[in-house]
Amino acid sequence: NFKYDSSEQIFSLNNLNLTIRKKDKIGIVGKTGSGKTTIINLLTGLLHPDKGNILINKKQNFYIDSWQNALSYVPQKIYITNSSIKFNITFKEILNTEEEEKLEKVLKKVQLFDFVNSLDNKANTLLGEGGDNLSGGQSQRLGIARALYKNSPIIILDEATSALDEATEEKILNTIYSGIDEKTIVSISHKKSSLKYCDKIYAVKDGSISEL
Repeated sequence: NFKYDSSEQIFSLNNLNLTIRKKDKIGIVGKTGSGKTTIINLLTGLLHPDKGNILINKKQNFYIDSWQNALSYVPQKIYITNSSIKFNITFKEILNTEEEEKLEKVLKKVQLFDFVNSLDNKANTLLGEGGDNLSGGQSQRLGIARALYKNSPIIILDEATSALDEATEEKILNTIYSGIDEKTIVSISHKKSSLKYCDKIYAVKDGSISEL
């Protein structure tokens, strides 16, 4: 169970019970304000339940830092620093040959390779404060590239493709879900069409969750 202290937040999560297994591809759908992101914040350890427990591998006591390090979280609005494209994806300014090749592959996967290589400074191009030099769709693709580069065992997508047109979204979703059977993916969207690659889809409504 979870409820916000603020009176502005009127919804709560009641008796939420959800099991996510390794390699699952889970979709969570619901209207804006239904509690989808709250569930993810609980799952990632940013919030703590008022009642009940979150278990990792059936254990209640786990190191939150280790757990969060196993996650790649892609929110709807991507945090971008006033540094290079390369740094915003890899968090390193100098890459070795293997890392450069990995970055190139990731840029191709998220449909940014041609754009980046059309720039004078290519991956060394500065993005400006908050990514002012990128469109909304490009920012989201950069966030996905960051997650793919990190190569975490668990990927969480929170409306991560909402700013993309349907054709680009389809290509990127296909890329994310293809060839990564070993990864666990939790994807949130208000559109069921964005969850077409998920094995299970859950709907959040009135503070409860149910499988569709």
